Amino acid sequence: MSEKDMEEKEGLYIPRRLMELDSHPIEGNFDLEHLCKINQYLFQDLPKLGGKYERFYKPGQYRAELLPWKTWMKHRPIPGTSKTSNIVYSNMDKIIINETQDFLKKNIDINKMKKMQVKTFVKKMTEIYSKLDYLHPFRDGNSRTIREFTRELALKAGFEMNWEKSNLNQEKRNELYIARDLAVNKIAYDRALSMELKYDIEMYMKPFKNCKKLEEILSENIEKIKVKKQKIVMSFSDKDKSNNRNMGR
Repeated sequence: MSEKDMEEKEGLYIPRRLMELDSHPIEGNFDLEHLCKINQYLFQDLPKLGGKYERFYKPGQYRAELLPWKTWMKHRPIPGTSKTSNIVYSNMDKIIINETQDFLKKNIDINKMKKMQVKTFVKKMTEIYSKLDYLHPFRDGNSRTIREFTRELALKAGFEMNWEKSNLNQEKRNELYIARDLAVNKIAYDRALSMELKYDIEMYMKPFKNCKKLEEILSENIEKIKVKKQKIVMSFSDKDKSNNRNMGR
């Protein structure tokens, strides 16, 4: 199973599942269990292909924990440039899983979010997205899963998160890739236990120091959903009844 084969199969099944979720979002408490359900739904078709697909794709399941001295990294070539973005993710140990779960519980309050101004909501969603992206809980499909999770969360809170604005062209996609990677590496830097790893992460971020930050990009993609006020039109008979009631008081 080549990377090209994987991309072709994912391109066949995942968009259809995303369309289904657009109409019927998965209900949940916006915790890690909810995130797992979204990942399971999106990638449910691929293990059914059997063979290597069945062995590689584990929808809804966490990736394996790494030993403390090992690092889960990704080397992302930036299309159209000579640059590569190197990202350091969590080791998926119990400590970071519990920390992330606690963070979601403390920071996701739908009723409070409904009352937020766009700027405050954008800041909160930037924190949530960055934490989940650093956790990077699945072997595959983290970005698509987190985008859907945050889209559903925004919708529940009365906001529209339009990720399509960051998919208009390659330049926009690169902006989002780099911004996400910078946010993740910032968390990884703060959590790094060795000076050597801190130095490496600092070097990873250096070529992109003047690029857009994730909060800036989300501010372009998030809008408050306007509630349409219904215009009440009273018939003549309704007006007469209302006048009669007022006169009788």
